[in-house]
Amino acid sequence: MASATVVVHEIFTQYLLIENYCHSWQLASVYEYLLGQCMSRAVRGCPRCRGERAPGGGMGAETLAMIAGRAGMTMADVAFLAGLDDSTISRLWVEPDWLDRVKGRTMRAIIGAVPGVAEAMADYALARRRFRLIEDLAQHGVRVREDAFRRLVVAERIPEQWVGSVLGAALCIMRGDDRGGAAYLTRFWGRQQDRALGFMWSTDADLGLLVDTGPLLTKSWEMSERLANHSSSFHAMLARATFAHHIAKATGYLIPQAAEEDLDRQSVMVHRSGVMGRIIQSGDIEEAQRYGAAVERSALLTMLESWAFPTYLRDAPVTTDFSVPRSLRLRNFADHIMLEMDTCNDAYLHYFVSVAIPLMMQRDPTLGLRSAEIMATLRRRVEASDIAATRKAGMALVRLSEVRTQSRSGSIWKSQQKSLPGKATMGTRNSG
Repeated sequence: MASATVVVHEIFTQYLLIENYCHSWQLASVYEYLLGQCMSRAVRGCPRCRGERAPGGGMGAETLAMIAGRAGMTMADVAFLAGLDDSTISRLWVEPDWLDRVKGRTMRAIIGAVPGVAEAMADYALARRRFRLIEDLAQHGVRVREDAFRRLVVAERIPEQWVGSVLGAALCIMRGDDRGGAAYLTRFWGRQQDRALGFMWSTDADLGLLVDTGPLLTKSWEMSERLANHSSSFHAMLARATFAHHIAKATGYLIPQAAEEDLDRQSVMVHRSGVMGRIIQSGDIEEAQRYGAAVERSALLTMLESWAFPTYLRDAPVTTDFSVPRSLRLRNFADHIMLEMDTCNDAYLHYFVSVAIPLMMQRDPTLGLRSAEIMATLRRRVEASDIAATRKAGMALVRLSEVRTQSRSGSIWKSQQKSLPGKATMGTRNSG
């Protein structure tokens, strides 16, 4: 091993001596050959071979020599165009870990001069984080399905940063890190983030992130019970609500929570989130009807419903006291409801037509300036529903929207007539 290391270092020393006298394409070929020899002889002590191995094998990052070589650039080219000393580039040129060593100003200069460096840096940062999280989760008995990870990023177009943060949340949960877990889960209050988070507990054959969700579900349940003791923390409350929603959505079970008559500001969100998860999971129309009746009886649930969608969809800023502006333009809600009506079950549709949409219309009667489009789609959907209660509630909402639209149109017409110039004079002449 020692002799092999010496040989390889001698080869690399020769490489460094001749690199300024070779064409870039020759240097790249020589370097890749030497690196392959180094790996094949298992010279793990060689500093040229200490780059991290990415998932699936191979080096974790390309060297600056490789990236510049593809652009037809030599070391001297890079140093000149980046405005840096030759010695600075020389120290980084063939180091596998150069992206970890390079400093901010130098990195910016190289990015500005060498095509492909910015992309390589982003790819390396994402791969490094992903690999470490996968390894750390494996140490806690949780295996990540890397094929599902790739499908979520490529096919489902979920930003890899969000999927990586999902694994970070899973790691906190498996470690029993209540503070870290709550802080992570709070950041997933949002449509795009929450969609990514759902795949952490999902058993979907193609998109479920984990080989076995059982250990994570157990740890999630345990953490949710511990967080119940932090009743004054908004992060803890939102994290428990997230657990309630996704555990119910994945299993149909509700985490321990207060009874309807005992709900307060600390427990009401957990109750709503759990019920929503179970309605989505089971399609139980009776549960949707019971929840609708509970909202009618409870001012607290009504206030939460008026806050939930605007903040979840970023039509309004997130507040810790469930307050929202009196008047909103619910453009993101309009987009969301149009998507949901195409895919949701009839029980969740019943919730929309009996609770969510009527309350959102109080904040924005135009529903993001798409009221007519939404009502036309809603009419088609409820007419096709097999559940009489959903058809009845849906058609009642459509008729109410039509009446309000006609009323607003009439009011606008009257105000326009009053503002017409010479209206009084014309009336006087006609009467004469």
